[in-house]
Amino acid sequence: GGAELARIIIIRHGEKDHASGNGLAPAGRARAQYLARCMSQPARSLALPNGPPTLLMASESKKGKSHRSEDTVRPLADALHLDLDTSIKSSDVKLFAERTQEKLAADGTLVAAWHHETAPKLVEALLGHYGYQPEWPSKWPHECDEDGWSEPDSVQKGGRCYDLLWRMTLRRHHKNLDQREERRAGASSPKRSSWTIVGAIGSRQHGKNCQGSNVCCCSAVAEPSAPQTERSPRVSCRVSHQIYEVLSVT
Repeated sequence: GGAELARIIIIRHGEKDHASGNGLAPAGRARAQYLARCMSQPARSLALPNGPPTLLMASESKKGKSHRSEDTVRPLADALHLDLDTSIKSSDVKLFAERTQEKLAADGTLVAAWHHETAPKLVEALLGHYGYQPEWPSKWPHECDEDGWSEPDSVQKGGRCYDLLWRMTLRRHHKNLDQREERRAGASSPKRSSWTIVGAIGSRQHGKNCQGSNVCCCSAVAEPSAPQTERSPRVSCRVSHQIYEVLSVT
């Protein structure tokens, strides 16, 4: 049968500082609003080649614990009028992978805000029997400042990288069914394989000179073929967007 593609974007929750408690610092709240503006735009981009997200997740918020992941993508959920799944514990990477297999639709994009310590384990769970690839980073970087974007001095030390995103491309196939299996499945329920990661990049949320812009998000240097409309003006910023090499799993 034919192949289907989908994307997953993993981001760290927004910035925290010594005064923000379990919530976001002012820089983190500004990031949440920025992501809501730029990720809800109809323009396609490096980070969002299928357009705006279709599925949103954030690691579970508990009373008295961090709710930064939820706070980071709640404005995006409101902007897109999407439900936000906050039912998965940060450490439950197996359930994250299962929920992804269950909910992610063909041509869809999942954006998941998580705690940075667990992000590599989310990727590992999605890779399944392929195992973690040596080209892929084993931990979230400690810092990711670059020309055009740096974290405010008030952001806590010990993990200052908030402007990174990991974008994975997943593929699954329709399985060929014999006639007996086809009758059991029903003509309207084609049997599909599981989603498998076939590519991954590390990218940016902001680009050079893009602060405050609605269209420069997530290294969103607009693809030349992207239609330019009134709501998606031509992007003038350029950014060194590929932090990590492409990971190919075949």
